[in-house]
Amino acid sequence: MRRIAVLGLGAAALLFLDQWTKVLAVRALSLPAGALPTDPERIRTRIEPIAGEWFRLRLAGNKGVAGSMLAGLPDTWRLPLLVLMTIVALAVLLTLYQRSQAPAERMALVVVVGGALGNLSDRVRLGYVVDFIQWELAGYTVPTFNVADVLVCLGVLALVPTLLWRPARVASPRSPA
Repeated sequence: MRRIAVLGLGAAALLFLDQWTKVLAVRALSLPAGALPTDPERIRTRIEPIAGEWFRLRLAGNKGVAGSMLAGLPDTWRLPLLVLMTIVALAVLLTLYQRSQAPAERMALVVVVGGALGNLSDRVRLGYVVDFIQWELAGYTVPTFNVADVLVCLGVLALVPTLLWRPARVASPRSPA
């Protein structure tokens, strides 16, 4: 029971962090201030440079996933499909969490779940995900992203070593028949 409480509280705190940063971004960057249209293509934004031209804040709406993949699907298919995919992923993450014996692995799973819930919340509430962080690296503009995306990426990166280098399970000796 304590494990599930840790997962719930941790994921809720990260969901709150993600949603709070999105509220701040919408208030600071949207034109008119604080307004989000129902269609993400109609978002009007200020661009706020943070570190020259390579790091800036810019409001965007993403109807798809990971750089707008699947955004071109009809709305009647896209939204239910993406919500269902997220729910299935959350069920898998919950199962992994319950089976995990490694604290680092469980913490990484909490981070991924928190990020997934942040984007799921946007998708259910708005029909798209609010993004606002943009980087440009070596002339390439990285697709705009948000705190939930960062959480999912960091959590998955933290999971890789725990999943790849798990100690081998030792089979219990069988008694002779």
